[in-house]
Amino acid sequence: MQKMKTFLRRNAYVLFFVLFTGVVVATLLNYQLIRIDGGSMEPSLPRGSIVFVQPSEDLKVGDIITFQEPGTSKIVTHRLIGFEDNGSLQTWGDANPSPDQHNIPLLRSDVKGEMRFAAFAYSFLSPAYWISIRGIASLAVIALAAIAITVVLIRAHLRKKSERAVNTPVEETPEPTRDESHELTPV
Repeated sequence: MQKMKTFLRRNAYVLFFVLFTGVVVATLLNYQLIRIDGGSMEPSLPRGSIVFVQPSEDLKVGDIITFQEPGTSKIVTHRLIGFEDNGSLQTWGDANPSPDQHNIPLLRSDVKGEMRFAAFAYSFLSPAYWISIRGIASLAVIALAAIAITVVLIRAHLRKKSERAVNTPVEETPEPTRDESHELTPV
């Protein structure tokens, strides 16, 4: 147990930095981060998963897409199962008993993008999770917390190092003595 605490204490900020960097890179590559709140895509996408969605012009049957539900502000991530004759899209949540019934046709313009990959088990620890639920302000809070943790850990390390230096006995240097010719010589 002590080894685990020590490992986490030493590597927590490194883990956070890796996750934070991943989110920044994903954002720079035009990915949108979407948190899965419902269970309609289980087991493919468990509740709490973070999906990385990227705009795509080339949608195919079987792709998992994120779209704005026509006529609402609700964002949904479901599997594309077909194209209607009128050009609208047909979707289905993997865990749902039947395909989605859209009151207004789902068009390509409603699609935010195609899922490229997802983060599952550690989702609630990921900055992506907090960004998806609270926006960029959460990212700033997380970044400041990481900096504070890093400063505290570095200060604790330096304090321990200086305490060790203070508590280490220093060898005393003997006073020079005079020999018979009255010259100073080191002992």
